[in-house]
Parts: sequence; structure tokens; C-alpha cells
Amino acid sequence: MLRWGPRPKPILFDHLPKCAGTSLIEFLKPRYPERESYLFDGRAPHESAERFLALPAEKRHAFRLIAGHGANRVLDAARSDLVLATLFRDPVERIVSHYFFARRREGHYLYARITGADGGGGVALEDYVDAVDSGELRNYYVAHFTGLTREQIDADPDAALRQALDVVLSRYGVIGFQDELPAAAARLRAATGLRGDFSKGSVNRTSTGDRDPVSEEARRRIAEANALDQRLYDQVRAAVLG
Repeated sequence: MLRWGPRPKPILFDHLPKCAGTSLIEFLKPRYPERESYLFDGRAPHESAERFLALPAEKRHAFRLIAGHGANRVLDAARSDLVLATLFRDPVERIVSHYFFARRREGHYLYARITGADGGGGVALEDYVDAVDSGELRNYYVAHFTGLTREQIDADPDAALRQALDVVLSRYGVIGFQDELPAAAARLRAATGLRGDFSKGSVNRTSTGDRDPVSEEARRRIAEANALDQRLYDQVRAAVLG
């Protein structure tokens, strides 16, 4: 473990898929003792949350670093002095990255569907958001921050957007963006008292060399399916970065 000076404040990092959060988690991990860290299993976030919630309060409140996909599910059961942080990414770029990441990872839950290994013929990027049933692909941000179902969001999208925006801006003390990661890390250090240099790297980064060219039609269809997420992203970015 790395430590210089006073202990950093406790933190919950809400890792949104394909938003460069792995880089930030790798920065955080050596700065908190392992016994005080609860890291979600990205392949089983629901089970990770259930295990956390099953712990006695004394144990839950002892964790000073909570991080991973779905970590926001345990916020109300964790200690009350956590700094809540998250990273966003442009919604279209997030889905493009999601597709190519899943396509090259045999262990990913969508690998067989995308590649056709399930016997279904595979899915092209242009069809991804329409052909694949996954909560991560259509207005994921709004659903994540509100807890609303797709049907509830579709019934009153403007109300869902307002609720998501209020949750993000009122509860999250540190908000960053994938394309300004070093600056986001600096804000995180300032909010928590963390020390040390942030190295911009990620074990889960999808190299652009692993991608096929992305057509304008693919971008259009992804944007159309994630219009509410785009509005949320734009408003959060304007509030944080001006």
C-alpha cells in the first residue's frame, strides 16, 4: 500500500461500463488497505452487492474504498462519509467501445451473441442497440442513476432525465469524463486528500487497432437509441466543466 501524510477520505467509485473507470480504480487500489477495500466483481455486480449488503453494519462501515460496476447499489448501506465519484463518457463512443470490447472477450456475457458463437449469426455494430437485449446499451446512464425500468423511462423521459440529473449533481462529489481523465483524477485527489501521480492507463482499454471502421449509420442508430443519455451527458458536462 502507498501512503503519504494523512489518511485519504473514504470513497465509493461508481464505475460505469466502458468509461475508463478501470484506470481510476488501479490508481485507488494501492492507496487503501486491502482489508478496508471492497471491490466489485465486474462479471457479477449484483452478487457483489448482495454479499456486501449481507455483511453486518460494523463490517460494511469499515470499508474505506468501495469500487466497481454497480457500486452505487450499496451506497445507502455503506458508511455515511464516503466521497461519491464517477466517470462519464460520450454515450455513442461508450457503446462503440462496449461493442468491440465484448466482441474480443470470450468471457463477456455478450460475446457469443455478437460473434455468432451461439449459432445466431452474430450482430453488426449497426444493429447492436436494437438486436441485443442488454440494459447497458439503451439510455444506461439514466436507468443507472434513477433505478427506473426502461418502460418507466419511456413513459416520461423528461421526468426521468430530471431525476437522473438531480441524483448526479446532488450526490456525486467528484464527476469526471473519459476524455479529461488526468483532470478528473486531480479533482479526485483534491476531494479525498489522495497523493501520488495518476498514470493514464487501463487494462481494459480497447485499442482503436482492434476496431473496424465505424459507419455514420451505426453512430446515428446508437445516438437515436441513447438520446436521453446524450442529453444527460451534455448537461452534466456543462455543469461540471462549464
